[in-house]
Amino acid sequence: MNMDHWTIFKDSAALILTGSAALIAAVGYKRNANTRRAEFLCDLHKSFFEESTYKEVRRVLDESPEKSAARCAEFVTEEPEAFTDFLNYFELVAYLHKRGNLSTEDVKALLGYYLDLLKNNQGIRDYIRDRKHGFEELNDLLDII
Repeated sequence: MNMDHWTIFKDSAALILTGSAALIAAVGYKRNANTRRAEFLCDLHKSFFEESTYKEVRRVLDESPEKSAARCAEFVTEEPEAFTDFLNYFELVAYLHKRGNLSTEDVKALLGYYLDLLKNNQGIRDYIRDRKHGFEELNDLLDII
């Protein structure tokens, strides 16, 4: 084997090894990114459904519209902390969606039911639309979901 053949062989081997290493690194990165994304979604689920922070508002919204109408109207007029905390959670989710950290599919799967409840309650929807309350991201999300 002359020197030119050796150089071609060496360069080819280096290219194959470098390409293989890059492919292995890319697969590992994608796997780790998917794991972190799943952990993040689990944390969002846990903070919303398992912790007691949003339980009161969820309970009211889960009732039939006839049963919950008076309490929802109180939420809008009295602005209790539990209600604004609830909406702030959705504002964060809407912001993460806008930035591309959460897909529309993720948002719908995780919180679609409650987004629909917020969207379909006219008093709450008007409250969210009112810019003085600071829920612009949530308002935009409700417009597209």
